[in-house]
Amino acid sequence: MEPQTNQFINIEGYSLTAVPELSSWWKTVYEFHLKDPALAFLCKGEYRVEPNRHYFTDMGSVGRLLGLAIPKDRYLLAFLLHDSGYTFGGFWIDGGFVKFTRKQVDDLLYYMILADPVKPLSSALRVLSAKTIWLGVRIGGASFWKKADLSPKKRG
Repeated sequence: MEPQTNQFINIEGYSLTAVPELSSWWKTVYEFHLKDPALAFLCKGEYRVEPNRHYFTDMGSVGRLLGLAIPKDRYLLAFLLHDSGYTFGGFWIDGGFVKFTRKQVDDLLYYMILADPVKPLSSALRVLSAKTIWLGVRIGGASFWKKADLSPKKRG
């Protein structure tokens, strides 16, 4: 029986490698590769949402200073999927690429933060974090939307 809640599955189904030549004092850029079985977000127990198989990520676009307030292990999986959604303008859902609006990608980030497997200090803190991060990407995310403009024709 499939779970009826939002949750990450195959949380070790990816690899990250730092790319010094693309990094700066402000942020570190990583090369993301999806492994098998693939990292995915199971949305409402119905839809399997996966990032693209290969892309570059800065794991949240928050920079080093703000990153001190939001440790990279907290909400990392949500940030990874969100970065893929922003780069490609959508996600792989049940094997096919589906275009999303920027707001849909940001809304999914909110639910992914709530489902993060790293335990929060309290559920109230998790909700507050989700709302704060969601508001931050809504205000500051427009300049990053589809920045690579790599809408995939095939899974790659």
